[in-house]
Amino acid sequence: MACRLQVAERTVLILWRSSNPYLTSHRVKKLQYPETTNDTVKSEVFKQIALLLEDKSLTVTDDMPLIGGESILDSMRLVELCLALEDKAAEVGFDFDWTSDAAMSRSRSMFRTAESLATEFIRQMKANK
Repeated sequence: MACRLQVAERTVLILWRSSNPYLTSHRVKKLQYPETTNDTVKSEVFKQIALLLEDKSLTVTDDMPLIGGESILDSMRLVELCLALEDKAAEVGFDFDWTSDAAMSRSRSMFRTAESLATEFIRQMKANK
C-alpha cells in the first residue's frame, strides 16, 4: 500500500493505492481543519478565565477586570491563566508573551479586562503567523 500526503491551507489530502483487489485502487480522503476566527480565540481565552474562577456562577464578560481592586482573579490564578494561555498558544504555533513591561500597568495592561487580554492574545497570534 502506498500513501502520499498533500497539505494546503488547512486541508490535508490523503491519497493511497492498495494492492488488495477488493479495494478501490485509488482512494481520496479530505480532512478540513476548522478556521481559527477571532471569536473562536476570544471564546477560548474566556473559557480559560472561567476555569479559574472561584465563583463558578459568574459569567466572563468583555469588561470583567482581571487586575485591580475589582479583579475576579487573585495574583496566583492570574499567573495560572497566563501559563494556560502559553500552552494554548503553543498548540496554535506561537509564543504568548505576557511578561512585557506594560503587562502590569493599570492603564495599558493586557490584563485590564477579559476582552483586552483576548485582544492581545489574538494580536500576538496574528503577528507570529
